Amino acid sequence: MFFLKNYIAIWLLLLLLNQITVAQNIVKISSQQWHYNLGDQVEVLEDKTKKVSLAQIRANPQAFAFKKSAQPIPNFGYSHAHYWFRFRIKSSDLENINWYLHFNNHFIDTLIVYQFTDNQLISTKQIGDLLPYHQRYLDYRTLLIPLDLQAQRTYEVYVHFRGTFSKRLPIEVVEISDFLAKDQYTTLWQAIISGLFIALILYNIFLYWGIRDRSYLYYVGYLLCFLLVQLAYTGFANQLLFKNYPAFANIAFNFLVCPTLIFSNLFALYFLQIPQYYPIIGRIIGVANGLLALVSLLFLYCIIAPHNVLITNQLGVLVGFPMIILIYIVSFFIFFRKCYNPAQYYIWAWGAVYLGFVLFLLKTINLLPSNFVTEYGFQIGSAVEALLLSLGLANRVNQEKQEKLHLLRENEAIVREQNFKLEDKVRKRTHEINEINNELQQLNEELLQINETLHAQKSNLIELNHEKDGLMSVLAHDLRSPLNKIRGLLELMQEEAQMTEEQLSFAQLIENICKQSTELIEDILTLNSLSQTQNRAMISIDLIGFVQKHLADFQQAAHKKNIDIEIQTPDNEIVMIKGLKNHLSRILDNLLSNALKFSYSCTTINVSIGKNEHWAWFIIQDQGQGIKPEERIHLFKKFQKLAARPTAGESSTGLGLAIVKALIDDLKGEIEVQSDWGKGSTFKVFLPLVA
Repeated sequence: MFFLKNYIAIWLLLLLLNQITVAQNIVKISSQQWHYNLGDQVEVLEDKTKKVSLAQIRANPQAFAFKKSAQPIPNFGYSHAHYWFRFRIKSSDLENINWYLHFNNHFIDTLIVYQFTDNQLISTKQIGDLLPYHQRYLDYRTLLIPLDLQAQRTYEVYVHFRGTFSKRLPIEVVEISDFLAKDQYTTLWQAIISGLFIALILYNIFLYWGIRDRSYLYYVGYLLCFLLVQLAYTGFANQLLFKNYPAFANIAFNFLVCPTLIFSNLFALYFLQIPQYYPIIGRIIGVANGLLALVSLLFLYCIIAPHNVLITNQLGVLVGFPMIILIYIVSFFIFFRKCYNPAQYYIWAWGAVYLGFVLFLLKTINLLPSNFVTEYGFQIGSAVEALLLSLGLANRVNQEKQEKLHLLRENEAIVREQNFKLEDKVRKRTHEINEINNELQQLNEELLQINETLHAQKSNLIELNHEKDGLMSVLAHDLRSPLNKIRGLLELMQEEAQMTEEQLSFAQLIENICKQSTELIEDILTLNSLSQTQNRAMISIDLIGFVQKHLADFQQAAHKKNIDIEIQTPDNEIVMIKGLKNHLSRILDNLLSNALKFSYSCTTINVSIGKNEHWAWFIIQDQGQGIKPEERIHLFKKFQKLAARPTAGESSTGLGLAIVKALIDDLKGEIEVQSDWGKGSTFKVFLPLVA
């Protein structure tokens, strides 16, 4: 019994304390003040399971440990958990006023407000950045929800936050008309910052157009992306640009940070000339830019898979933040160790923006409180950075201009010195050239005298050549006549006189000598006639018929040596060439007679005829002694005696192949020779076809 009394007493005490606490937690508002911050007056529940519902909380309040917030702006950093706020509110006015709940973080995915009075649910309102603007209660960049507050009544309000975003949850109660009136100053501030950026963008575009320096182009890209990042962070971009694309607006800020860092890195590469001073770091920055581009694509993927935003954001920080620190450190080395003056502008400019960014980051992860410095320090720092970098670019251009002017002056001095040296060399060379010209003039006069002498000698040689030709003709005629008479007398003696065998052999020997002498004279006359310029009229000749007829004249001589002559001609074809019959007859005579002279008994001489589009040819192939390789260069020279000897003691003047070559050249033809010593020779004669 005693135990039961004590239990009832404790229970009544706890109930009383709870009523006192509830009474203390009532937020009283009135028209005397139009703005109330609820951050440190709400109770907070962290739902790591993401499954707690309002019905569960209302059914069993003791099972859910709401804790009093100790922060003016509750901030739980990046977390996957859901959060609940709970507070009690009462309007002390005698008339109803348009009170709104304001959540100054437009990145909240889904926010639901439940409003109770007398333990009855009177309204449920939902908002969030995934909700299109036309479905919101007010077309405003942050989240505003109307509160249904009647004068002198107490309401219990539950706020449910869910989604993947930075769990910075500022909550306040505002009178809507006063709030919108004061918000004009924020809009004006943002307009000034944006106007400054737009002016700098246009200014640097004009500079790039005139200078064509890629640093300006990358800086323009950085300014444009950074302006969009600021507008996305403050909600202006979502309201003005992406209001019809809530899925993209949800990741716009994170997505735009990546190209901003990429352009920032590219600008640093060219502005600080990092590849020139530190090539390895330049390559590292290039790799980081590739990774940032990949992260930006992952953010786009988060449009359809929003649960990946947190891990993608961590990847972006893991890649981008070290590059920011690395480039900033490198800028100090470039300024102090390389004495590159424009780097100091980079140091001061990015120092300002990095300071603002660090303050913003520390506020985002709940290490610093939210105030004007942490809220707008990033924007102020970025504006200062943009101005300083523009000055830095101007300083860089001026420094490059001074360096170019210095180089130009040095070049002018070098050019003047080189001109002086060149003029001195020209004077010396001119003197040398004049001397050489005088020597050349003397040599020219000597050459003229030599030329006159040569001309006179040429005339004498031509006259002597004519005399030689005449002499050769007379000599040949005078020699040929006695030889013919001798041969005639021998024939007469052989027919009429009774001669012994010895006398007959002497007569045969004399006849052979006369015949050889006559052939030699004919060969000399042929060569002599070819050396003289003559107009010969070419005619059409049937090559097959001509060769066949000519071979018949050699059958008897071949039969005496027991040698076969075979001929191969193309079937049903006529081969017409352009030439001279005497030339062609002499070519065939010499080649066939050589084949018979140098072939052994019981062998075969093959003759074949063919043609193609432009040429006709005939081939004479024997199985004789052949030609040694070292003798081929002398083959067509006059009076050449080669190693091969006639097989039956026939005579050879050494002029046959020279005459063949001269006749073929006169017919505009060609001759080819293939021979193996001891195996025979092949002569292939090409002659032009009739056009």
